[in-house]
Amino acid sequence: MNERVFVFGTIRKDQPRHYLLGNAKFIDYAILEGFELYYIYNMFPGIVEGNGKVIGEVYELPEDDLYKLDEAEDAVSIKNIEIGLSRRVKVKVKTQSGQTLDAWCYVFIQDIEDSPKIPSGDWVEFSKSINQ
Repeated sequence: MNERVFVFGTIRKDQPRHYLLGNAKFIDYAILEGFELYYIYNMFPGIVEGNGKVIGEVYELPEDDLYKLDEAEDAVSIKNIEIGLSRRVKVKVKTQSGQTLDAWCYVFIQDIEDSPKIPSGDWVEFSKSINQ
């Protein structure tokens, strides 16, 4: 069975970890509302619930590939106790073509203290400013 995943950071097209999607099928560009994007510890992007919006992409991939993404995104739990950096949750995203889709997404679950917020919600645009 195939699943959809919303990616917003380093797994997006032309980003360093896009290869993690393997042979996933690109569905559309999308916006996730009710979340905010942060530059976690000035090292990597992460989202938390909030009043903003996050820009990303939706892909379709085999369910088994989600477990590979879980590992890459450090979505780890032991006996239902979350010990990793993120949690995979089902969200509703609005695609560029106007559809509302359910998709999995990785939400940061650790402390975001001292992590700057990215007001635009767009990691790709923000990353251009830090890679100069």
